[in-house]
Amino acid sequence: MAAQDAAATVTPVRMLILFSTPLVMKRGEEIIPITLLLVQQEIEKLADTCRDLGVALEIETAIATTERIGHLFATARQPFDVLHFSGHGSRHLDGSSVLALENETGVVRDLDAAELRRLIGDKPCRLAFLSACHSAGLADALLAAGVRHVVAINAADPVLDLAARVFAERFYSTPHCSPGVQSPRRLPPGAPPWQPTTSCGSGAIPKHSRP
Repeated sequence: MAAQDAAATVTPVRMLILFSTPLVMKRGEEIIPITLLLVQQEIEKLADTCRDLGVALEIETAIATTERIGHLFATARQPFDVLHFSGHGSRHLDGSSVLALENETGVVRDLDAAELRRLIGDKPCRLAFLSACHSAGLADALLAAGVRHVVAINAADPVLDLAARVFAERFYSTPHCSPGVQSPRRLPPGAPPWQPTTSCGSGAIPKHSRP
């Protein structure tokens, strides 16, 4: 009976998985096709990996549009514990980083640091994982919004989609970095490159990214 009562009072870890798969980007009058990512495969693998940890988990998935992100954070009954973004990212000539969201017609819609912070509002998550090329440039905005830990991609480097998916899987399967752990920690210097590096208030970034 006591075990049943304890199980009934467990608060699940709330994980929001945002994914973006735009079809094309516009550059002036030119329309450029976008390489599609295996997002569905990544979502299924992440869900299975996290559930294997034995943590009570509540996963919500959504297409990453500005309207949807703003609505999810504004109407959340309580802050999400984990925000995982899977998609493309890019870096502008001025050095600023953006996430490549999609609009209602499948065209890339850039999301910069200032807008990302605005969309999160006053309900920051505990951990944000940005699996997108050049996403390190958005880490400071998330930390300033109150996110405690950020995992992002070096702002200067690209990497294959497969490497990004394997990195995410290894990250969530590592006990001290799992969503059920209160405080992820920074790995020691010289740790193997497939292991995660988490920021503990300073925005440390792994040296891997995806296109």
